Amino acid sequence: MSDIFLSYAREDLELASQLAEALSREGWDVFWDRTIPVGQDFEEFIGEQLDQASSVVVLWSSSSVKSHWVRDEAGRANRRGVLFPVLLEPINSPLGFGQLQTADMSDWDGSRESSEFRKLVGDISLIAPRSVGAEQDSATTEAPAIPSQAHDDAPPNPTPGTASGSLTKIVERVLEGHSKSVYTVAVTPDGKRAVSGSGDATLRVWDLASGETVHTLEGHSDSVRGVAVTPDGKRAVSGSDDKTLRVWDLARGKSVHTLEGHSDAVYAVAITPDGKRAVSGSFDDTLRFWDLASGETIHTLEGHSHLVRDVAVTPDGRRAVSGSADKTLRVWDLASGKSVHTLKGHSIPVYAVAITPDGKRAVSGSFDYTLRVWDLARRKSVHTLKGHSDAVYAVAVTPDGKRAVSGSWDNTLRVWDLVSGESVHTLEGHSRPVWAVAVPPDGKRAVSGSADNTLRVWDLMSGETVQTLEGHSGWVVAVAVTPDGKRAVSGSWDSTLRVWDLERRAARS
Repeated sequence: MSDIFLSYAREDLELASQLAEALSREGWDVFWDRTIPVGQDFEEFIGEQLDQASSVVVLWSSSSVKSHWVRDEAGRANRRGVLFPVLLEPINSPLGFGQLQTADMSDWDGSRESSEFRKLVGDISLIAPRSVGAEQDSATTEAPAIPSQAHDDAPPNPTPGTASGSLTKIVERVLEGHSKSVYTVAVTPDGKRAVSGSGDATLRVWDLASGETVHTLEGHSDSVRGVAVTPDGKRAVSGSDDKTLRVWDLARGKSVHTLEGHSDAVYAVAITPDGKRAVSGSFDDTLRFWDLASGETIHTLEGHSHLVRDVAVTPDGRRAVSGSADKTLRVWDLASGKSVHTLKGHSIPVYAVAITPDGKRAVSGSFDYTLRVWDLARRKSVHTLKGHSDAVYAVAVTPDGKRAVSGSWDNTLRVWDLVSGESVHTLEGHSRPVWAVAVPPDGKRAVSGSADNTLRVWDLMSGETVQTLEGHSGWVVAVAVTPDGKRAVSGSWDSTLRVWDLERRAARS
């Protein structure tokens, strides 16, 4: 039984993680829905944790007040008399909760010494005894840890090294300009520029040689969660918490179209190979197929019963594959806008989707700790990839289509043989969850970004760390590699990006 159950909307993940870390340091065991035992039903397990927790802290925001999951969790806790509401924004609580005393933490800076946080701690202490001794330090500047790692003794920035020796960081540029976390990054096809999206509601176009901002792209009214660049490098498409997408002219730094139609946040964006159209996935449970020249919706793709977290387009541009919190993937015919296959097998939400270069197979990663390899023609799962001990959040396929690399909240990556379904290597070195994975064009290496604030470059043949890239002071949640494979660009919750040289290695220590 946990001391505190934390209820929040996915859009508020960053603030939720900071509060969970702070409460953990006060000596409480904090639960949030990240670690679900294999074989258990997601809703049943979450319900048990909710009902058994000594207290429930609900985080109200413009996103969570619209979430039936969060409202239901808050209602169940309120009926037990163990609810502690917290405002993340200056909004009204949902109907039925306005009469409750609510902690206003809309201006909280992460400090455990702030008056509102101390008051919340005092209130919770009345009914929830601490199961772990409180930490006495008041530092709040280190990267937030997810609750499952709250009592991990590993240092937030591990000493780089492998069995064959350690390699130090090689950073070319620090890209500064965003005022809030960087959530997404894409590189132009010529490898000269990067486009980043941030919690400050802007995108920035960066010159990778100079490290200077070329354009600041303003227009969204909320966090930018996804971005993709057209194959000719002339335009970018972004998705935002403001429920819209925007098409940007990268030469002029101007918004060409605002794509309106979704009724909730847009996290997933993919562009067709001809660069003329885009597919978006939203928390409104739908996808949309857009004409980038006119800015009009071609089709609304309906079928999922829960939020859409990721989407990929086949190399021929005819189909898209989406992954959803409804536990399924769907294959869509983009010409008709119809769902042609529903791929079932995962037991809880699907968070990552990749397609092999030949377009014949898809690989999905799920919170059920597994990946699945799907034969798109035969409409079936051909392999279930087991080995991770926590949620799989990121997946990438090698250019030859023979292997996949997955990143998990169990702090590891795994290299998988897509023909046999076997785990080839377990890539160990990160001390916190892995959020992002990219594979350079040569297919020989992988680059990962982690909540331990580092990136690692891995040799996929040996399974060893080639480089440990240190410098960020916050979680690394976005990674892209230039088409020539010589550089990586990372985006972090510390509000910066960094450009890394993947070729010039430092001397061994």
